[in-house]
Amino acid sequence: MNYRDLSEAKHAEIDLLDRYSSVLRAFEAHLPWYGTRDLLQYVAVGVLTAEGTAEEIAKGVHELEESFSNALPWYRKSNIAGFVRLGLSASLYSAGIGAAEFLAAHQAAQDFAGNHKRSMKGVFGMLATFILCLQREDAVIERAQVDRLFEIYREMKKYHWWLTGSDDLPACAALVPLPGTAEEVGAITEAMFTGLKSKAGFKTSEALQQAANFLCLTRLPPEEACDRAHQIAEALRERGCSVGKSEYEEVSILCGIPIPVDKIADHVFDFYEHLPNQSWWTSKTKRFDTASSIAIVSMLKTEELAGLADLKALLALQGIIAAQQAAAAAAAAAAAG
Repeated sequence: MNYRDLSEAKHAEIDLLDRYSSVLRAFEAHLPWYGTRDLLQYVAVGVLTAEGTAEEIAKGVHELEESFSNALPWYRKSNIAGFVRLGLSASLYSAGIGAAEFLAAHQAAQDFAGNHKRSMKGVFGMLATFILCLQREDAVIERAQVDRLFEIYREMKKYHWWLTGSDDLPACAALVPLPGTAEEVGAITEAMFTGLKSKAGFKTSEALQQAANFLCLTRLPPEEACDRAHQIAEALRERGCSVGKSEYEEVSILCGIPIPVDKIADHVFDFYEHLPNQSWWTSKTKRFDTASSIAIVSMLKTEELAGLADLKALLALQGIIAAQQAAAAAAAAAAAG
């Protein structure tokens, strides 16, 4: 499906904001202290559409995280921060994938990766496994998926060897279902990369590479996709939102919502303005991240857009990656202090 303007956007839904607030409070009250308080917003957004009350969701995610952590050897726990395990557990809970089921899939992915003399260990290998699981009804990963993942990875490496690393594995996994050869997919990612630089003014960085990869999931021609990214970025800036490197990924994901650009920007800004007071401690960047994520969830709730599974997967993925980066930055700041 090409993600073009197909419908009208609604304004911010107060009931969704209320649910976000209640879910956030439930995690704060019932879950162990995995990191700084504001990081829990990523988890709360990730389970907004899960069934059950806020308390039931928090309890379910906590139990899944405990099962997940208990099944991990101690030396692997040390490589995956507690908060990242929580974020991944929340995504697994929303997807209906159990801890044992996921860990079996991750072991299979790791075994298949060995054929390429690569590794799927660590946070990004696990995130890539999660994305591959979402592409299967039974969450059982096939060798062909992992083979294609690393074929795409090698193509990306050809274009930007200094930017491409293990943190690109999840995006490569998301690109696996795209049509065409790995070479053709790699060429599209590069066209998105250069287009975002020239048309949207995005700066060369790892954030630009992630945004380019995410933009491929719109399945729009590169020129049209990059024009749309520029239009969305400008519309957000006109409404007072700062769009820098931290927002590149959100802009790319928003490009996949097939409604008029001004309606998208209005929708995001509505949520930005109406976020509950409980979020007062968050930075402007985190507030924008949260507002755009809730806006996407709201827009994907409509029957017309409910089938955009690529965007749902990317929304969960982006939240966990953002949480991982924020946790690393917090740890670095604590060490420096």
